[in-house]
Amino acid sequence: MTNKPAQMSKRILAALLDLMMIYFLVVFATWLVSLTPLGTAFNEVNSKYEAMYNSFALKEGYGVWVQNSGSSSLSFMSGSVGSSLFSNFQSAALADSTFVETMKTTKNYYLLINIISVVLVESLYLGLMPVLNKKGQTFGKMVMGLGVVDANNDILASRKQKVIRFAMGVGVETVLVMLLFQNNVGMVIFMSPLIVLMTIMISQKKQALHDVVAKTKVVDLHTATIFETVEEKEAYDASLMNDTTSSDEDNIDEISKEVSEKKIEIDKNKEIFETEELQEIKERV
Repeated sequence: MTNKPAQMSKRILAALLDLMMIYFLVVFATWLVSLTPLGTAFNEVNSKYEAMYNSFALKEGYGVWVQNSGSSSLSFMSGSVGSSLFSNFQSAALADSTFVETMKTTKNYYLLINIISVVLVESLYLGLMPVLNKKGQTFGKMVMGLGVVDANNDILASRKQKVIRFAMGVGVETVLVMLLFQNNVGMVIFMSPLIVLMTIMISQKKQALHDVVAKTKVVDLHTATIFETVEEKEAYDASLMNDTTSSDEDNIDEISKEVSEKKIEIDKNKEIFETEELQEIKERV
């Protein structure tokens, strides 16, 4: 007997709960990283980038200073004139090698901070938490009553399988998404589970890529029959076999009894028939 994969609706709800948790944790982690020397370096180069951006634009006559909540920023006119000014500004700015280098450095720092924050959170939330949890659960799976088991025998996934599952999920799937959406941490957090859900929907066995590699599947713990060890699984299979054997033996005994009763009935009817036939012959004579 093999348990069916969990319903897609439950997996989607679990993923949404995990998504919310990851988003808030990444925001918190980003704030923590900003307090480190890396965050200080980013703030310094970003301030330099903004200053160059504004001074260059003002010098070339592309923008004007405005005050927003006490801070100065560059503002372009609205409409086609503003769009034209911004386009001209971009062309002129990108032709300045110092400006371009500062812009690249700023983006690299920003990307690095995002990578550290996302990988740190996902390593703890999607890696350490399910690995330490006996049933391979995240917060979302706990709420929805889902668990991770071996795809072949319904035994709870081993620690090795959970590590492979995590490494594949974060090390490949998430990193690929981060390379696609380098400067948008929100898209990275959103697209990672979305791509996983899409692979589950097109999979015949409802497995994500990391499940296929780790040879695991997600089941509904409320309805599935799962086992903690191989010995427990073997004992269960043996009990099923014994029940089947006992049931077969009972059926054989019942059939034998019915056959015996039928034979007795036939013999009795035969004896009555012979007696009646003999009596009839006697009467004729």
